[in-house]
Amino acid sequence: MSNLTPIEPITQISHRIIRILGQNPGRFTLQGTNTYLVGNSSPYVLIDTGEGKSAYLPLLISSLGPEGSISDIIITHMHKDHWGGLAGVLGLLTKQGKPKPKIWKWKNPETDAAIVKSVPEGSYEPSEGSEVIHFLANNQIFTLGETILKVIHTPGHTEDSICLQMDDGSIFTADSVLGESTAVFGHLRPYLDSLRQLSSLSPTSLYPGHGIVILNGLKTLEDYITHRQIREDQIMSLLQRQPSGPEQGTRLPGAWESKSKNKGEGGWSVEELVLEMYADVGFVLQNAAARGVILHLEKLLDEGKIKKHNRTKNEEEWVLAH
Repeated sequence: MSNLTPIEPITQISHRIIRILGQNPGRFTLQGTNTYLVGNSSPYVLIDTGEGKSAYLPLLISSLGPEGSISDIIITHMHKDHWGGLAGVLGLLTKQGKPKPKIWKWKNPETDAAIVKSVPEGSYEPSEGSEVIHFLANNQIFTLGETILKVIHTPGHTEDSICLQMDDGSIFTADSVLGESTAVFGHLRPYLDSLRQLSSLSPTSLYPGHGIVILNGLKTLEDYITHRQIREDQIMSLLQRQPSGPEQGTRLPGAWESKSKNKGEGGWSVEELVLEMYADVGFVLQNAAARGVILHLEKLLDEGKIKKHNRTKNEEEWVLAH
């Protein structure tokens, strides 16, 4: 946390964008969740609402000003640090006598019910079907005076993740790209597809869900893609040989004897891959890295490039498919 660039509670990024920090710093949220008021003038679109910290609401009211209102609230994905503040925001707008906004999100039946349950009755403008949430569509356009936002469905971080492209070429990336850290993803193949889709738009600036503004948007996306390809190449290279034994000289002494005793097929366990690929980082980071390695392995398995076997009753090992 100490090495992160400080972010002010309220930042006027441009004449059309105000960033309001969610007041929820943490290991996974970095400086906190970024929320954005977007538009040339009132009424504005609010992108995400933070997780519900009471210190956020005065910042929102200050940013809106006495005459400002919100026509639409867009929730970028299912994680609660992006929508947990929705009830508080709606309650505040109601108390201030502001117009009721529409609530927008990509449809996700597994998690939308919790959002709906949190919303105060009568505090929102319902859909034509009297639903709380208006469901987003790919390439949907929001027109805010001279400002235009286009919805881009970008699954990977979560299935319901979306980004918003602005008319000047910049993109609100939510958690698909972060300001000072690599993003966490749930499924690697769609995540890479989403990164490539964003890269094809040649974006200028990126406005992430956490962290500072990214000014070199295209290069950052290309770096994200390259980073994942390097990790995949590492795994494929390691699977071409056995994980230990005197001739390999790896960092895993004794693993070969264990494999022989357990009748392994010369493949690698997740733990062995992590120890080899992340030998120079601490135990906590190695644990976090294991999740990424597993997602890479699952992608390669889906593509038919590798196979997995049971080394023991409780341990799997991974080998090349040929």
